[in-house]
Amino acid sequence: MEAYSERKNAFEKTQFWTIENGFLIKKQEDKMDQIVELKNIKSIQLFYKPHRYRTYNYACRIVTENGLKLEILSTSYESFGDFKNQAETYNPFIQNIVSQTFKKNNRCKIFTGLTVKSFLIQYLLTFLILWAVTSLLSAFGSGGQMFRLLVMAFYLYYIIVGFKKNFPKEIYDGKIPEKVLPTL
Repeated sequence: MEAYSERKNAFEKTQFWTIENGFLIKKQEDKMDQIVELKNIKSIQLFYKPHRYRTYNYACRIVTENGLKLEILSTSYESFGDFKNQAETYNPFIQNIVSQTFKKNNRCKIFTGLTVKSFLIQYLLTFLILWAVTSLLSAFGSGGQMFRLLVMAFYLYYIIVGFKKNFPKEIYDGKIPEKVLPTL
């Protein structure tokens, strides 16, 4: 039995995930258990999902044939602005889900990165917002120019990292690329 636990935020209770006898089971206090047979998984999507306080966050989105969507995060809420990187337990658990699903269900599609539509929208919007902000800052003269360059340099780093990790791709051999798994 493989197991993993996570807490998405302050308002949710801890979620406990297990893989048992060909089933993925999600348990959470005050909620009904969700049980998914691995052979009924339609797609698995692995991607980089940075957030304000957790720039090292990764996600595994699972969609079943009946439309149920589950998401497992690589970080767990501990306190305000503090999320624990759980790469040590997340990586083997996700690799196990992918390999077991790959063996039991040859119809399951495994994707890395965002969907093509999400990828294009996210990066187009990011570019437009960054351009608008830096254009607005340029109205403040030479002091604004320096601030503009600093803002662009800061965001450019995260844009490049996200672009590399979230470029859409389908994998056919069940082997997860390192770029969509957190580092220890």
